[in-house]
Amino acid sequence: MNLKTFSAPGPSIPGLARPAPDLGLLRTVCHELLADAARADQQRIQGRLQYMRRADDMGNLRRAMFDVIAHLHSESVARERIDVLDKKLA
Repeated sequence: MNLKTFSAPGPSIPGLARPAPDLGLLRTVCHELLADAARADQQRIQGRLQYMRRADDMGNLRRAMFDVIAHLHSESVARERIDVLDKKLA
């Protein structure tokens, strides 16, 4: 056990690592889902896309998109659009 990082040596737990999303597809889908959002919000999300470095950053992107869509429409519309994002990237 490494006390500095609180991690045990050895292989990671299989199934937890997610592959990085296809950034080209992700940009296209985000653009489609945010087509009716303000230009500033679209640019902010596109900026997040540019700085994605690992698959875990996807969670932060999803939350940011949900907030933009929910503010513009409603939480139910935001959930529907995020479901579209998840299905297209699956």
